[in-house]
Amino acid sequence: MFVVGTNDCPQEIWAITIAFATPLFAFVLAIWQRVIAGTWLIFAGCYFTYGMVAERNYMIHVRNFPDQPSVRETIVSSLNISLILIGFGMFWVVTGLLRWPGSSAGTLQAPARMTLRTFR
Repeated sequence: MFVVGTNDCPQEIWAITIAFATPLFAFVLAIWQRVIAGTWLIFAGCYFTYGMVAERNYMIHVRNFPDQPSVRETIVSSLNISLILIGFGMFWVVTGLLRWPGSSAGTLQAPARMTLRTFR
């Protein structure tokens, strides 16, 4: 459970909120608008890493806790969540732009009926 306290900076709070609260809404939005939902998840994934690095700097420079992990360790530890969001976002953007599989905008059509005349 995440509790907001004096050791949390606004960027971290927004990053955690965006990263964990919005994927459900993005999955629902992706039914109709894949590109928008994908773009939002790519943003959420990138902002999550930014928020974790901003939290590290806040703890060092404002709260005076110098024993924080390095920037590299902070980025690597936040990548497991960020890459999941970015991966789904990229998949939706690519499939939305390619209009794959054809059912994203309700354009799914029944296949044409194959007859012997089709091949003549």
